[in-house]
Amino acid sequence: MAGERRQSETPRRRFSEVLADFQAGKFEQVFAELQTILKRAPDHHPALHLYGVMQLRRGQTDLAIKAIEKALLLDPSVADYYMNLAAAWQVKNDINKALWCYRRAIRIRPELAEAHHGAGMLLARLGDLDRARINLTTAVRLKGNWPKGHNDLANLLARMNRMDEATQHYRRASELAPDNPYPLINLGNSLLIDGHPEEAEAPLVRAIELEPKSAEAHFNLGNVFLKTRRFDKALGSYTRALQHRPNFPEAYENIGRLLEAIGKKAEAEECLNRAKKLRESRAA
Repeated sequence: MAGERRQSETPRRRFSEVLADFQAGKFEQVFAELQTILKRAPDHHPALHLYGVMQLRRGQTDLAIKAIEKALLLDPSVADYYMNLAAAWQVKNDINKALWCYRRAIRIRPELAEAHHGAGMLLARLGDLDRARINLTTAVRLKGNWPKGHNDLANLLARMNRMDEATQHYRRASELAPDNPYPLINLGNSLLIDGHPEEAEAPLVRAIELEPKSAEAHFNLGNVFLKTRRFDKALGSYTRALQHRPNFPEAYENIGRLLEAIGKKAEAEECLNRAKKLRESRAA
């Protein structure tokens, strides 16, 4: 009886149930239901779009693109369709098509922070840093309490050597996500680069508390100790970095320089040679 009732439902009513199942994570059931809907109503563009999203989840990128593009032919006014088409083109590594999709989404919904963010990230990959900054800045203006948005904008600003601004956004990201070690690592590194090693120590120590196996956090804390002339502590931090990432040439090099400074020439030379070999193998 229930099966008969479900068979007689209109595609629109049935799709609303499928959408609820999708939001509940019942993906295999959703995929089967979408196929049934599309057999009855092949031009049901919300179902086509969601079918494309499901194909993308299943690793069938070409089928995803085909379905979402058909949905857009039927209704080109839905920003979310362009957003997911952009994601599919990124899987195909077609950056220009993905960027075009984000720009279409922005034209339809200028307030959509994720579209500005997506466009900014792609522009950064293409080397158009000034336009990337405009998009990423717009994204965090539209969605101020977004740690990822602040962190990604800060990464771009650091790449542009705008360290004061980068530090502000890393700090904001770490405030919004206090249990995420990565904005804290970035904040510490930014403060260190910007000439504030004393301020850099606290966020790096906190990052290590959250992620004790982070070689990057231990290495950056070693750099803080090196800058503040606490050489024993620096050596300890670099050694811990190597425990978690044995092939870390920068850590070997800094240990070598420290050992050289205190007169341990043979050990220093061994570390420096190890750093050189690791760099050569990385470049090969």
